[in-house]
Amino acid sequence: MPTLHRCRAILCPPRGVRSSLMLAALLLAGMACGDSHPRDTADAAPSASAATVEQDHYRSAMDLVEVLPTCDIDHRGLVLDMGTDGLFGRYGRWLVTPKGIVDATHDGASWSRVYERSLKLRFVLPHPARVFVSLRAIGRDSRRATVIIDNFVLSHLSLKKGAARTVTTRVSGLALDAGEHMVKIRFRGYRHNDSEPFAEIDWIRIGVPDSIERTYNPPTMDDLIAPAAQLGGVPHRALGLRGPSLVRCTLQVPPHGRFRSSVGFAGTGSGLAEFVARDAAGDTHVL
Repeated sequence: MPTLHRCRAILCPPRGVRSSLMLAALLLAGMACGDSHPRDTADAAPSASAATVEQDHYRSAMDLVEVLPTCDIDHRGLVLDMGTDGLFGRYGRWLVTPKGIVDATHDGASWSRVYERSLKLRFVLPHPARVFVSLRAIGRDSRRATVIIDNFVLSHLSLKKGAARTVTTRVSGLALDAGEHMVKIRFRGYRHNDSEPFAEIDWIRIGVPDSIERTYNPPTMDDLIAPAAQLGGVPHRALGLRGPSLVRCTLQVPPHGRFRSSVGFAGTGSGLAEFVARDAAGDTHVL
């Protein structure tokens, strides 16, 4: 039977430069058990990685670029890109988007229009840490919000009516344990118009304090996909990550499966990229 694994792709800050970009084409392949032909795929031309897998008598089991919305994206903290498929399974006890949350796109970004009094999202901390919460939001029918983690009030925030602004809570007094947690954003004030959302949210960051001074720029789903990255002169559909970044996915790995990747850096300086797998027993393996 396939086993569950946590797979991480990590980019550490490069030396000698303020910012760099890691390009990674990632493919999980499995032996074709009794089937010498690859499965039917979309009409699009296969990538260089997929073609190589088929030549090795493996068939593509999973393209990690395709399942990116199911992964945790960590860039100086977990990033929740609102209004995208990346929130699937995160809405409290709901597997799909609740009726009071409506996806929208405007001003070159994806947003969630929140018509419910409270927005609840689940997240996982891989290690114990003190955290803070940042969000980019537009105040609509509400201009005040309370941020709560695991039933403890973290901060009260002010939203700007009709304009986007980034607001940040204080850092939690105690470290949160590793594991699953719930962040709740409760909008305050009287309801004036049923057709108006309480607020629109672009992204939410579950941040961990660090010493990096540059302005935070969240990696959204659109930013992460590099559709024509050149790796060794060969075009790939890849992930583009700015250091320090981490992508964490839960996968079902077929028996005798292989993990294939092509990795490169764009820009000057040097950096460190690492691929780590954690098996069902919790043991960690650096690939």
